[in-house]
Amino acid sequence: SAYAPVAGIEELRDAICAFHEHYDRFSRLAADDVVVSVGSKHLIYLILAVFNGDVLLRSPTWSTYLPQCHLAMHNTVIVPTQPEARWKIQPADLDRALSEHCKS
Repeated sequence: SAYAPVAGIEELRDAICAFHEHYDRFSRLAADDVVVSVGSKHLIYLILAVFNGDVLLRSPTWSTYLPQCHLAMHNTVIVPTQPEARWKIQPADLDRALSEHCKS
């Protein structure tokens, strides 16, 4: 068939796994856990459309992610990140954001 696999080309998904194993230490990620799409906004919205529950959204983030969450009728918990931590969510920041969310 002239069409690529729905989840994406396996070699690309393997390369994505290798990237995250090297840079993020995700050692249990497999190609079957990865989906490649032509557009992340579309894929993210599709995931939000079928997902039940609150959404954790790191900040700063892309300008359309919060409106997508609202469009999909999700409560959103904003988790701030810092340049000193290479913009990765830190446990203390996650605890603080969840504690504030649970109060409301």
